[in-house]
Amino acid sequence: MFKRQLAVVASALVLTAMMTACSTVEETEAKIELSKISVLAVDNNIQIKPSDTFSWNKDVVLIGAENLPANNIAAAITSDIEKTIQANGHTFIDADKHKSTFNLTAMAILDKPGDNNLIVHFGLDPGMGASAMNNDKGSLVLAVKDGNGRLLWRGVVQIYTDKDMDEAAKEQRRQRAIASLLKELFSKKLAAVPVA
Repeated sequence: MFKRQLAVVASALVLTAMMTACSTVEETEAKIELSKISVLAVDNNIQIKPSDTFSWNKDVVLIGAENLPANNIAAAITSDIEKTIQANGHTFIDADKHKSTFNLTAMAILDKPGDNNLIVHFGLDPGMGASAMNNDKGSLVLAVKDGNGRLLWRGVVQIYTDKDMDEAAKEQRRQRAIASLLKELFSKKLAAVPVA
């Protein structure tokens, strides 16, 4: 009888260990997936000089934010883009008051069929693919035009999203994605010409 009880306890421990291991593997896979960022940039001959300025052409447009605080999301994206541009040494100005070198337009796509919107409206496919963990995707498209409205550069960044993630983690991931996208833009920056 003691051997039978020991066998039951051992089986229970093995089963518990297996369930814990499966849970840990799944949790690790989810973290790996949520850390992925895909960036695609199309360079149409933009060259950014150190003295160039930026402004918004229009407010950030959101698609798929019906059940979310859209104004807060748009304001956060706008702020992150402006701060990242300023961190790269450029001035962000009010287009109503001054003419800037470059004008920005941005669209965030927060719904499941985001890939179709990107391909149909922008001709961009970041290639993120379907989620193994059934996560949604979030995409941010950024277009840069010159003062005459001519398209110079466009890019898209895409990440997997998780509605259960805490706000601090969401904010960190959004900032990281925007920094990755703008890193592509600022790879087109010309070096400052030394003063003779």
